[in-house]
Amino acid sequence: ATMFRVTPATKLMLQGTLREALEVPEVPAYEQPPLGTRRTVVLSGMYDGEVIEVVSAYRESGQPPAVFAAAVPNNMDRQLLSLMAEVHREDAAMRQQAARFAADSEQE
Repeated sequence: ATMFRVTPATKLMLQGTLREALEVPEVPAYEQPPLGTRRTVVLSGMYDGEVIEVVSAYRESGQPPAVFAAAVPNNMDRQLLSLMAEVHREDAAMRQQAARFAADSEQE
């Protein structure tokens, strides 16, 4: 991915839909999130290889940990804040499952 737009969600945008957040005509001024805020990155309009590139570059950049999600037709009209909460719940569940699997593997 050589060019892509980064749109930080404002507090007001969190109350709207993902579609509305992705379609804002101008990138809003950055609002520093409160310390400890969980980061969510929603990727849209990218090929699989570009997604992998962006996720890898983000993780290598030293930025705070983030959960990544893709904008898909089923979530475009969902409230952004609700969608982000669901993405973080799913990420936590996957991490717990991976930890249990690792623990079970060590016992064998």
